[in-house]
Amino acid sequence: TAGARSPSEQVRELAAIAPGATTGELLLKLLSALTAILGARRAYVTENFDPGMSRTIASWEEGKPGPVREYALSGTPCAAVMSHGVQIVDCELGRRYTLENTSIGYGCESFVGSPIVNRDGEKIGQVCVFGAEPLHDPETASALVSLAAVRVSAELEHREQQAALARSEAYSKAIVATAAEGIVTLDAQGRIESFNRAAEDMFGYDAEELIGKNVNVLIPEPYRSKHTGYVERYVATGEGTICGAGREVPARRKDGTEFPIYLAASEVQLDGEQCFAGIMRDISEQKAAEESRIAVERRFRAVFEQRHQLAGILGVDGRVLEANQKSLEFAGLERDAVLGLPFWEAPWWSHSSEMQ
Repeated sequence: TAGARSPSEQVRELAAIAPGATTGELLLKLLSALTAILGARRAYVTENFDPGMSRTIASWEEGKPGPVREYALSGTPCAAVMSHGVQIVDCELGRRYTLENTSIGYGCESFVGSPIVNRDGEKIGQVCVFGAEPLHDPETASALVSLAAVRVSAELEHREQQAALARSEAYSKAIVATAAEGIVTLDAQGRIESFNRAAEDMFGYDAEELIGKNVNVLIPEPYRSKHTGYVERYVATGEGTICGAGREVPARRKDGTEFPIYLAASEVQLDGEQCFAGIMRDISEQKAAEESRIAVERRFRAVFEQRHQLAGILGVDGRVLEANQKSLEFAGLERDAVLGLPFWEAPWWSHSSEMQ
């Protein structure tokens, strides 16, 4: 069980987990913390890899990391999570579902699962926790597992962004270093309740300076004025885009400087109170690297396309990869007519067998 700690203290404990050196380390930290806070037996982060099939990408079983497992979703509470969202089975799990002895939930009494949603709104996996005893506080358990799912989503999204950036930045000499995660929790009025160490480093504030203040202090103008009362209106009407897929937003440090962050936010209910958790990543270096890549490409194009010389780029096999406009005009060619040809077969040379 969660013991004497309040739900907000449990959220802070989960939010205070520092990123690991790798994605796998962070996932294991989250699962270990979930099982400890909830008094659970097993916890998993899973991904879907075939229709109706799932595999664990991180496992915590009986107080230690578990092996990778693949299993069919059909007939398990995990299938309901993928179909209908957050699921809670507070007791008698074995009577509600027929679980084989090879199932990840075999022999357990309770279950809480929350889907992992990517930036396109697709359910790509889930965080699920199995308990040996009935749940004493299903609402808090659901909130904690949902918060963990949001953090896993942000971590997996960041991992995908890193891979895409490494592939696309062909002109760059280095891959953008991973920024530390900042985590902030807000009450229903948009006031800051917690602010972790990574967030302190990111924004230049001590947590004590921000606790109780409106989150607007972290937002630059003119966005700050537009944001005033936004959280309260969302709570009152449900209208807005506070929660859901992660996105890029502007932020403001204590010294007044502005910088871009990637923000993934989640709404949770604790003791009947609505609150929010946000995971932030400084993407300043990523943005600067992209701008630098674009600038390098523009400078290259300016030289390559100069009007006074014929220029081209060949592959190691001698095929034409690119030709500047001057060389195309000289021979009266369209670019598509020469790209991919061996250079000795291109019109500049093909008029003479001796030249070839």
